[in-house]
Amino acid sequence: MPLAPVDAQGTQYYYEDTGSPPGSTDYTTLVLIHGALVHGDSVSNSSQHNIRLVTLNMRDYPGSTPYTDAELTAMRGPDRDGQRTQLHRRGFEIAAFVAWFIRNENIPPFTLNGNDIRGGISVLGWSWGNTMSLSFIARASELPKEDQEFLEAYMRALVIYEPAPHSSISAVSYFDEAHNPLRDQTLTPEQQATAFPLWVSGYYAHSRVLLDSFASLTREEVDLGLAMERVENPRPHQIPTLQRLTAEEIAATSANHVWARSQVLYQPDFIDLELFRENTRAALQDRSVWPRLRVCLVWGDMTIGEVIHTSWDIARRRRIHVVRLEGGNHFPHVDLPEQTMRVLAENI
Repeated sequence: MPLAPVDAQGTQYYYEDTGSPPGSTDYTTLVLIHGALVHGDSVSNSSQHNIRLVTLNMRDYPGSTPYTDAELTAMRGPDRDGQRTQLHRRGFEIAAFVAWFIRNENIPPFTLNGNDIRGGISVLGWSWGNTMSLSFIARASELPKEDQEFLEAYMRALVIYEPAPHSSISAVSYFDEAHNPLRDQTLTPEQQATAFPLWVSGYYAHSRVLLDSFASLTREEVDLGLAMERVENPRPHQIPTLQRLTAEEIAATSANHVWARSQVLYQPDFIDLELFRENTRAALQDRSVWPRLRVCLVWGDMTIGEVIHTSWDIARRRRIHVVRLEGGNHFPHVDLPEQTMRVLAENI
């Protein structure tokens, strides 16, 4: 079981690694951070694109060190500073993992010669995982100077992939809406559990005006263009992803037991959402450390409404490269693996 040390207290992260592409000495390493409850996600044929994939499990997820009781108490609040400290620590842990992996695996550094870009390491957060990757980038200026300079030679890109509302910048959050079954208080817990997989992995036909204009629209215009219900009479490939996977496939990458213990603590009922916004602003606005770092937003145009809304909120900021993944829902790496891998390879 591959484990990496991420602090001086013995905390470890479990990870999986495809290894370097055969015969390559200038590949790019892509570290993937999973979403809530689903871990170990990957995309296929990375070696064909000269990419080495590393999937990282966050705390409490299989193989990685569980949160301590003291950490859970701090995350549960109500002390805002305690919650902020915990969110920041996840960023420092990822920084420690990235530095450890670079040294342990001797990966090729980032080189830039005109349009010829080779080597280096990129970090991708998916859905809720963006809160973790953004915390890592937001903590860059707080790392020891020697760590900043060491990582500068490798840091290539931050990929914001299908961001959940935790990654919004605006004070008006999509968390205020009740489209997510897990936040719909009119449903029983059993109804929420049944509705969530169909909702989160469904396909939604948002308006053409919304999809084509996107970042130039107002929030009201975005809201008007969002589809709240899944496509009617879906084609076979538009049946909700989690409805098409086998029970064994779902079980292999699911960690539903994490929800009640720790994952729920990242929801607005517990954590102050302004802490997430602080992280996102710091990550996207401070370019004093790793100025070569490319920030890329990848969103599927048939994904759930709250991802569209969050992507719109982020895309309006400067110096973010925005990529629309046509036909993608919230699980394009599962349903459209080749297309997703090609898009990532072209933009990291």
